[in-house]
Amino acid sequence: MKQAVLKPAMALCTAVMLFATSCSKADDDNPNPDDDANGFEHADLSLLATQWDDGWVSHIKDNWTEVAKGQLKIYIFHPNQQADAYHSNLAEGNDHAASILVVPHFSNITSVQDRGIQSFESITFLTADAMDNETGKPVHLVFFKKHYGTGNGRYMLVVADSKSAFENEFGNNYINSSSWDYMDQINSWNKLANMQWRNRFALSSDLLTGTWSSGNTSTLSYYYANGGYAGATGVAVADKFRFFSGNQYESDHSGASGMIGDMQFSHVEYQGSYTIQNSWKIQFTNRFQGDTEVFDSYFEAIASGLLLVLVDRNNTVTTLAKH
Repeated sequence: MKQAVLKPAMALCTAVMLFATSCSKADDDNPNPDDDANGFEHADLSLLATQWDDGWVSHIKDNWTEVAKGQLKIYIFHPNQQADAYHSNLAEGNDHAASILVVPHFSNITSVQDRGIQSFESITFLTADAMDNETGKPVHLVFFKKHYGTGNGRYMLVVADSKSAFENEFGNNYINSSSWDYMDQINSWNKLANMQWRNRFALSSDLLTGTWSSGNTSTLSYYYANGGYAGATGVAVADKFRFFSGNQYESDHSGASGMIGDMQFSHVEYQGSYTIQNSWKIQFTNRFQGDTEVFDSYFEAIASGLLLVLVDRNNTVTTLAKH
C-alpha cells in the first residue's frame, strides 16, 4: 500500500468568509437526505480488522488503533488536541503527552530514559518499565513519535513483554545525539516510525454510504523591506462526496485562490456510479470530461469514528469526515 502524506491546514478567516458564499448551495442540494448515514452510531468499529502481510493485525480501540503481532502491541493514538499541542521544548511536550496518553493505563513506571532528539523533524523516544493496569503484568514501554515537517506524526506506544522483545523486532541502535552519525541512527528507526501508517482499514459500502466533506485553507502574507504590509494570497478548497445505495455518488468541488479581496472562484459537480476495487480503491465514473477516475482509498480511525482518505493518481490526498 502507498504511504499517504496528509497536509496540515492553516486557518484563513478572510478566505473562508469569501469562499462560503460560493459553496453554500451544496447543502441545499441533497437529493434524498434519508439515504444518508449519520455518523457511525450503529456500527461496531471494533469489528474492523486489517491483516498485514508481515503478520501485524490492526484493530480499532476507543482512543487508539492497536496493531499487534505475537506478544507485541502498538497503540497508534488517535488525534488528541491536548496531547498534540505544540511545545517548543521537546522534553516538555513529551512529558505532557505521556501524562495524557500513557500514564492513566500503567502504574509503577520506572527506569524512564529519554532516547529522542530535537531537530528539524524531532524524535520522541521514551523507554520505561511498568505494570499494565489492565493485565497486571510487567511490560516494557516505548513512547515514540516522529514529528514530520508536514505535521502528521502520531504518538505511538509499544507495549512489549521485555526490552529484548522490542529490540528483536525494531533493533537496538538507540539514538545518541553526541555521535557524529546520529542522523543515520534516526533513520534506523524508520521501521518503527512507519508503524503509524497501520491505522488503515478496508472500504465497505455500508460504512461509505452517507455524506463526507473536507475543507482546507492556506495563506501567504507579503511585506515590504521596510516592514509595511503588502497584501496576502490565499487558497481555499472544499470537497463533498455523497454515497448512495445502489453504488451511486455525487460530488461537489469548490475552490478559491488569488489575492485576498480579489480571489477567483471555481465550482464543479459530478454524478455517476462507484465501484470498490480490491477493498482499497474506489473507481468513479463520469469524472472530468466524462472520464473514469480511480483513487487509492481507505478508512482511518479517529476517536469519533472514521475518516475517508482518497489519494489520486497525482498522489494528491483528500481526507474527508462523515456528517
